[in-house]
Amino acid sequence: LAPVIDPGTAPAATVGSPVVLTGSIAHGDGLGWSHVDGPGQVFISSPTPSSATVVFTQPGIHLVRLSAGNAHGESSRTLVVNAIGTALTEAEIWRYNAFGTTSNSGNAADDADPNNDGEINLLKFATGQDPNASTRVVSSLAKTATGLEFTYARSKAAVQDGVTYSVEYSDLLTPPWTSVGP
Repeated sequence: LAPVIDPGTAPAATVGSPVVLTGSIAHGDGLGWSHVDGPGQVFISSPTPSSATVVFTQPGIHLVRLSAGNAHGESSRTLVVNAIGTALTEAEIWRYNAFGTTSNSGNAADDADPNNDGEINLLKFATGQDPNASTRVVSSLAKTATGLEFTYARSKAAVQDGVTYSVEYSDLLTPPWTSVGP
């Protein structure tokens, strides 16, 4: 017999809040849950058939699939889940990817430096870094015919979220700093 799949009933889902998918598989080994279609990203933290925890980042209709296989083949069934609420910001999605929470608190707070590398999370988000890796913002400074050229990486997601960037300088590398001139 090929696996028999029951995706269960669709849970009431709210954007940003974990929900549990409670499917079941008979006569097969669980390959688990996957996101097939729908807006935004979907995080499936435990893809086991009977207790997958799912977080939707945008409201709308999402199609998720439960799959299983055995020596006789593979089977799958889909489940339609309607997520309601307000879409997560890019920063909330970044926090969830890095820390498993959308909350701007604790190790996931903008001003936190959980890996103690001297760069706070907001800078890591703004420059597209992994806050759990001990990396530094990638930048370079080059002399040109008319002055100095400072180049740095910035995250498109952070720009979408409204993060602004301002280059400041000081002749003595001490306060007062100014953005006039660069």
